[in-house]
Amino acid sequence: MMNNIILTIGITSYNRVKELKRALNSIKCSTPEKIEIVVSEDHSPQREEIKSVVTTFAKSTNINVFFNSNEVNLGYDRNLKKIISMSNGDYVFFLSDDDCLYSEAIDIVLQYLNEKVKDAAVLYGPFYQEGINEYRRYYQKSEYIQKGETSAGRRIADSILFSGLIYRIDSVKEIDAEPFLNKNYFQVYMFLHCIYHFGGYYINKPMVKCVSDGENAYGFSDSAVKNPLLMNRDSPLSNLEFNRGLLEVIKMFDQKNETHTFTAYSKEYNLRSYVGMSNARAYGRKCLNDYFIKFKNIGIKVNVLPYIYFILLYFLGAKVCNMLMDLPKTLLFRYRKEIR
Repeated sequence: MMNNIILTIGITSYNRVKELKRALNSIKCSTPEKIEIVVSEDHSPQREEIKSVVTTFAKSTNINVFFNSNEVNLGYDRNLKKIISMSNGDYVFFLSDDDCLYSEAIDIVLQYLNEKVKDAAVLYGPFYQEGINEYRRYYQKSEYIQKGETSAGRRIADSILFSGLIYRIDSVKEIDAEPFLNKNYFQVYMFLHCIYHFGGYYINKPMVKCVSDGENAYGFSDSAVKNPLLMNRDSPLSNLEFNRGLLEVIKMFDQKNETHTFTAYSKEYNLRSYVGMSNARAYGRKCLNDYFIKFKNIGIKVNVLPYIYFILLYFLGAKVCNMLMDLPKTLLFRYRKEIR
């Protein structure tokens, strides 16, 4: 029966009980014999409660469900690897335990895997981010992503959220997760590896609802370095600390493959720096100043754009600057509405 499995839905779990239940209940499929669900619980304090949720769900569905509870805390990166090692499918669809799926998501993925995708080693689509009420990772059409360094460099930001990333097992199963402990971006390395060596496919269909309302596990687990900036996700400086790990992972990929994706991403990182600065400015000028100092020392070549962001935010404030930044988007939305 396992030979018929095309897709494994791999869910990382740590201390989120009600959120995991929601994630499991969101998994629907008209051909359940083609999929399986693997939940890997990473030795969290609520592991018995999590096991109970998975056991109860398994009795209510005709999808094969497998549960693993790590004997020791592996950490986020190595737990992803654990899921890969447990997967019986040709592909693994990663899902965070505090996100959930659109009801048609799995059927859409299976359709593409059965009919349209040939050699793609990674597939993904847009996700809906609650809180800001916006689709992210969004492109106009479904398309092949050509293999190579150029595509890898351009697409890095698409791999930061791991929910909804679908990897071909045989393309990533040999990648060692040990060097990525506490980097928190093993999926980015796998993504770059897949795009660079094999190519990928983008499916222009929303699949994941990014809720992210669960308890933050980063920095609290036994395997983690007790980093207060990773623990406190309410701090404006927290994202910069996560980004430090992201940049290290990109550099690791470049060193392994003699590529220059870090240079390509540095340009985009400068462009995307506004959001973090705006969040920091909402806490006051001192917070913005602290943020900007840390930003300049994160390890990228800072161009003129972040300096412009900093000056505007410092003197005009986040509210005014956010309105200015949203203006082109608002005008474009109105234009599209008028021409329909």
